[in-house]
Amino acid sequence: MGLDNVSLTNYEDIAYHMKKLMHDESYVRYIYGMVESSNRKDPEETWYVIQQMIHISELKGYSSVQAWGSALAGGFYLDRGNAMAAYENLLKAYEIFISEDMTEGQAYCCNGIMMVYNHYGQFENALEWGLRGIDMAEEHDLGELIFSISVNMASIFIDYEMYDQAESLIERFFMSKLYYNPETVILRNNHKARIRLAMSFEDDALELIERTESIAARNKVEGLRHLILLTKADILSSLGENTDAEACYRESYEYALKHNNHEKDEILKKWGLHYLRLGRLEEAEQKLMQAESLARNSEKRFMLSKILTHLTELYSLKGDFRKAYGFSKMNNQIMSDILNSQTSEAIYRASEKNTQAAEKSYKELYESINVLAETGKKITSELDMEKINWILYEEISKLMKVDSVAICTFDEDSGCLDYEMFIERGEKIPGMKVKIGDKISFAEHCITRNCDILIKNSHREYMKYIPENNISTESQFEILPKSLIFCPMIFAGKTTGVVTVQNYEENAFSYTDLSRIRLLAGYISIAVENSRLYREARHSSTHDQLTGVYNRREIHSIGHAISQGLRKTDDPVSVLMLDVDNFKSINDSYGHHTGDAVLKKIGELIKKVFEGSGYAGRYGGEEFMIIIPGKTHEEVVHLAEKARRIIQETAIEIKSLIVSATVSIGVDIEDARSFNLSKSIVRADNALYMAKQGGRNRVVVTQQ
Repeated sequence: MGLDNVSLTNYEDIAYHMKKLMHDESYVRYIYGMVESSNRKDPEETWYVIQQMIHISELKGYSSVQAWGSALAGGFYLDRGNAMAAYENLLKAYEIFISEDMTEGQAYCCNGIMMVYNHYGQFENALEWGLRGIDMAEEHDLGELIFSISVNMASIFIDYEMYDQAESLIERFFMSKLYYNPETVILRNNHKARIRLAMSFEDDALELIERTESIAARNKVEGLRHLILLTKADILSSLGENTDAEACYRESYEYALKHNNHEKDEILKKWGLHYLRLGRLEEAEQKLMQAESLARNSEKRFMLSKILTHLTELYSLKGDFRKAYGFSKMNNQIMSDILNSQTSEAIYRASEKNTQAAEKSYKELYESINVLAETGKKITSELDMEKINWILYEEISKLMKVDSVAICTFDEDSGCLDYEMFIERGEKIPGMKVKIGDKISFAEHCITRNCDILIKNSHREYMKYIPENNISTESQFEILPKSLIFCPMIFAGKTTGVVTVQNYEENAFSYTDLSRIRLLAGYISIAVENSRLYREARHSSTHDQLTGVYNRREIHSIGHAISQGLRKTDDPVSVLMLDVDNFKSINDSYGHHTGDAVLKKIGELIKKVFEGSGYAGRYGGEEFMIIIPGKTHEEVVHLAEKARRIIQETAIEIKSLIVSATVSIGVDIEDARSFNLSKSIVRADNALYMAKQGGRNRVVVTQQ
């Protein structure tokens, strides 16, 4: 039976090939090639074939076929982002391949297990499995597997921004092996173009990828076209060639649709990021939501996590903090699921089987991952920053000896690093702010270079991080803890702050401790973002987004609460109704954008005048309401006149325009015992009407 006239969906044909495979291991390449070809055309057909392989092999007792079925199932799951199912199948296959002394199968599983460990952020374990697979493949001259493992390992190095290592790995393969065909050249060049782009050599990257396009066209290599187009689109986007970039994204996606390629979500994600960088939020939302749906349906948890991160950023930019917070919570749940105890235990079991010599270190890894995962869950489920600090201090103290812990957030607008608080030896210590640019702190070095810092003795090592000219006296460092760790927090591709742990003894921390803090920094960045989004969501539900003062519902609620609280006293309660004079003419003359800017500025001035004395809210349109409890008649009138005068004297700059505005204010002052909010609003509104009738730009108080 020839390969050209068999059907991979026919049970008898599959059984024939399984029997052939059982007796001739070289036949592996044929059946593997057929499954791979099927996967490119129809993933559902591929899954059917794999299931039949496993079923037939179990029925007939074909152990080697069963191993290949499980191995191919692992690859199938890995392609679709289900790393845990991939791991279970690959490990099962690997154990059978060892018992059957099938080197090619072992190397294939090493490749897959490497990628599983990479999914879970275990770089060292991933590298170990990859090198083991390459050693096996090189020893038995399995060139195609050497190439596959090398390409995947290079991808991992690129993800970790280890570009020299990635390029060296690719070039070493091409210099030493004979599998030098158009497909391998295209994949090599695509990786190299990605590296050039990441290092901001966009012109070099574009020249290389266009040369690669020509190689693909000349050799009629269609199966990799979507990768070339996607890399080219990213390069053009970085160069600002937006029209051409969008055309490439579109063509890449259409190609993936036509061939049912499983990387459609990756294309849509990058397309959405392109729009996000351009500020085209509606289009970014459409692409990212499409990508989210595809990743969710195909259970690509890691892809889904990345997309949810970008959706959080998108809705933050749109000011929809409820949705941003919702997506951030979903992402948090996915990350918690990824690093839960079951996952940790599974990784430990795999490591334990690896070599008995590594048993102690893997047990420590297992225990460490469990603690870190549980700590991460606690941190990301909390919304209060002070509680997040305390959880970090208490939990990290279980893993290492620490004297103090702090989370420092970075405010890009002010250019300041803000330590809200330190926890030192179980006590809360007031925080501080550090200006970026002063170059007097380790945290600034960490955040501006986006690098981890491990210091064994700060009294001797500070000169590596602090310029000598900025050191007034060496004694200023003698009061510092000697052992220090600083790790940047990164969220949505941006450095958002720094996590630091410190100890007054020297050599208190190891690189293992640094790895632990680095992992926790990811959780903390999510928690800090959750906290920020929660605060902003609460703020947006009670405040007017344009002016920053309370919205109408909230100012009413405050008024009723004040009336209840003061009802048994004789303290006065005042209601002020403030209206912008001739606001319609401002809109008609300069446009609604200018009108909005005027309202925003007046809102800022009102907040400043009445802060600490009363509560200001936007009542509707250009009208504001202020409630002032406990102030005398004279004090209230003074505040009203002050607000009127400041607004009149303020020149409101809007781009090249300078606009002035005045306000009219109506005031009602009542005793707390007789105060009724609704009636007081009516009286203040009547006084406002009198102010308008009397010529505007004045304060009128109701007569008692």
